[in-house]
Amino acid sequence: MKREDLYIGQKIYICPIMLPQFNYKKPRRSKIKKIGRKYATFDDYGERRFEIETGKIDCGDYSSTEKIVLNVSDYYDEVDKEKLRFAILDKVKMKSDSVSLSDFEKAARALKCEVELCQREEE
Repeated sequence: MKREDLYIGQKIYICPIMLPQFNYKKPRRSKIKKIGRKYATFDDYGERRFEIETGKIDCGDYSSTEKIVLNVSDYYDEVDKEKLRFAILDKVKMKSDSVSLSDFEKAARALKCEVELCQREEE
């Protein structure tokens, strides 16, 4: 995100940072109040600020668990991508015997994984 993309009164969305141990939550809306050189300020249960470059909400000495996005559909895409990624990892990591070689090959092609497979000898 760039400072030039922001203006006072602009609608923003407060979104949880998607981590496997957190459940998905709907984003909350707010509006930008002030724009500084490094941070922009908004209202959310009091005045808060976020780093313009990263969108991460400033939590002082603590790690941020939320970020700001301008387009809520980008957030939904990111959440869905992470949900799919975790589902795929869980399926492969925990139950690889339920996934066939053919399915692994299709997934590797789709993900553009370069893997040198065993050369089969004709019997």
